[in-house]
Amino acid sequence: MEPWPLRDRTSIVGIGETQYWKAGGADRTEFELACEAVQRAVADAGLTLADVDGICVYSGERSSPSEVAQALGLGALRFVSLYPGGGNSACAVVHHAALAVASGSADVVVCYRSICQGQFGRFGRARVGSGTARAEVGESVGGREAFTMPSGLMSAAQSYALEARRHMHEYGTTSEHFGMISVACYAHAQRNPRAVMHGRPLTLEDHQRSRMIADPYRLFDCCQESDGACAVVVTRTDRARDLRRPPVLIAGAAEGLAPGDGGDRMRRPRALWTSAGLAGTARDLYARAGVGPADIDVAQLYENFTGQVLMTIEDFGFCGRGEGGGFVEGGTLEWPHGALPINTAGGNLAEAYIHGLSLVHEGVRQLRGESTSPGFGATMPVPKVEPLTEPFWAAAREGRLVIQRCTDCGTFRHLPHALCARCQSSAHDWVGSSGRGRVFTYTVVTHPVHAAAVDAVPYTVVVVELDDCGGVMVPGNLVGDPAVAARVDLPVEVVFDPVTDEVWVPRFRAAG
Repeated sequence: MEPWPLRDRTSIVGIGETQYWKAGGADRTEFELACEAVQRAVADAGLTLADVDGICVYSGERSSPSEVAQALGLGALRFVSLYPGGGNSACAVVHHAALAVASGSADVVVCYRSICQGQFGRFGRARVGSGTARAEVGESVGGREAFTMPSGLMSAAQSYALEARRHMHEYGTTSEHFGMISVACYAHAQRNPRAVMHGRPLTLEDHQRSRMIADPYRLFDCCQESDGACAVVVTRTDRARDLRRPPVLIAGAAEGLAPGDGGDRMRRPRALWTSAGLAGTARDLYARAGVGPADIDVAQLYENFTGQVLMTIEDFGFCGRGEGGGFVEGGTLEWPHGALPINTAGGNLAEAYIHGLSLVHEGVRQLRGESTSPGFGATMPVPKVEPLTEPFWAAAREGRLVIQRCTDCGTFRHLPHALCARCQSSAHDWVGSSGRGRVFTYTVVTHPVHAAAVDAVPYTVVVVELDDCGGVMVPGNLVGDPAVAARVDLPVEVVFDPVTDEVWVPRFRAAG
């Protein structure tokens, strides 16, 4: 396949969301939530509402683009797209937005999804039709529902449970395997204060004790029913680089419908009964982005139900067909040690069910370094070499410790500062230190609060009182012989750790 012409040419530049609630908890209408999410996303991008000239939404979105545009006072719209379907629309609306801006059909496109199940009814109840045409079940039913509803097949959980059962039959997948997916998502929600299920951790035992909804699906196999809205803003990458937020480049996007797939699930080929139907889409996506399964550090996977997540994992090649059960064992999906952390804000299961668009939000947060469960590329913050502190870092590169001194009153100071705390003079020089001193105090860190620290714990942070330079206090790590435990008054000497070519960080080791 030829390189995708759109690779990295478009970017997500803004995200916005409302508070998320359990269904019925919202204190505003669905339309108000949609408008709020759009406003927040545009503001996050550093744009104005007048800059927006395109809208992409789900076909089932009740807050229509024309009404939102009028209510918010958007400029002239040049592009509008309504993508058919439900959760499959989450990435597709972003794809369509990227196509619009790359082709010049629009300059700035906003995608949004607003759901207020407390206002319009719960998704888990029996309904006929789809999208905005969904309605309560009457005394009679036509179309394909005439052949399913009289048997009591009336909800998504019931329909998708049939696929989960077939996967269990063919491959030995268990309910516990499904539960491991729930446990991972709930664990990530505990780190995310925005999540509806924040503060409600889930164990595998909790999952197994939960009530059956549609065998094999238990309560915690099912996505939430939620109120809330979220939105994303897409524009060209060349424009994105001048905006408020770092752009998240769109490396690839793909849509697809497998042969024989469709709304009539009884006519699907046998192979699709144990698949999420995404194998072809995954192939195209990887090819367009120029990556493969081994390159993925963290994934946001649409989870209406846990079994479909397991099948998606297989479709995307993270394991072989039928091997999803074994793959999810042992914490594979859990941050921070799992090989493939998924849905790191909690996902549809534990953050909120906004028809999957909130998963795009979390993908953006991951790439911005803002996720509460950062899944990749995490490193300890690297000091910036600024004009005031450049002499300190220049000396460190040479293996020397220097301390700032006020040239008016002679007071040493560390950490470096523009003014002397004693006489408020800005005049200063830098004086070499032996780097020897004693531990004034210390702490041993055992609980990581940053992804980069996960593999570093336990580590020791010391504050060292230097023997010279006025006895200033210098922070650092205690390194060297692991048999030497930190203690107050431990004699130490400075060593330097090259974290980059330009920055060598002072550490301390026990003095001989």
